[in-house]
Amino acid sequence: ETILPDQLSLTLHGNTYTLAQLETTYNDRWEMGEVAFITVQKDGGLSTGEHHIDLLLNLRVSYMPFPQIRKASKNILIA
Repeated sequence: ETILPDQLSLTLHGNTYTLAQLETTYNDRWEMGEVAFITVQKDGGLSTGEHHIDLLLNLRVSYMPFPQIRKASKNILIA
């Protein structure tokens, strides 16, 4: 099942942002090691069973002259 970008939000230390808002948010910092929560806005929620998640993270670090881009994948089980 594919989830569209406008169905996702990210919560950091109590502040929730849509992906569109994250593109222009410069006054909030996500520190290394700090937990973040990804929320999927979907009627009825995600189905039970295994789900595969792909993540592409583009970090903007003020003292680095180039973007820090990372990819990750994970399988999660919703019971």
